[in-house]
Amino acid sequence: MAHVYINEASLLKDFNKLTQENQDKAGRYIKNLLRVQRAETKLCGQVSHVEWKEHELARSATEDKIRCSFCGKPQSVAERIIAGSDVYICDDCVKLCAEIVEEEEKKEQAALAKS
Repeated sequence: MAHVYINEASLLKDFNKLTQENQDKAGRYIKNLLRVQRAETKLCGQVSHVEWKEHELARSATEDKIRCSFCGKPQSVAERIIAGSDVYICDDCVKLCAEIVEEEEKKEQAALAKS
C-alpha cells in the first residue's frame, strides 16, 4: 500500500531522496495524472452537458445506439464517430489521445537527445 503524505514538506523530503532518473519518472507520472484529471473534468462537463441536452435530441433510437466507447457521447452529438470492431471513438477523444501520444513522443525524443 502506498504511503499517504499529510503535508507537502514530507512529500518533498522523500522526493528529494530519489535518483534523478526516478525524479524524472515521478514528474512524468504526476504530469500524466494531472492531464488525465483535466481530461476527466472536461469529459464530465461534456457528459453533463450531453445529459442536459438529451431531452432536446429527438433522434431515432438507432442513431443513439452508437456512442463513443470512451466518453459515452452519442453519435447524434459528436461531429464524427470512428467505428472499430464493436467499439467507437468520437473526434474529441481522438484529439485527446493524439495530444497524449504527441507529448509522450516529445518526451522520448528529449530523452534520446540527452543520451
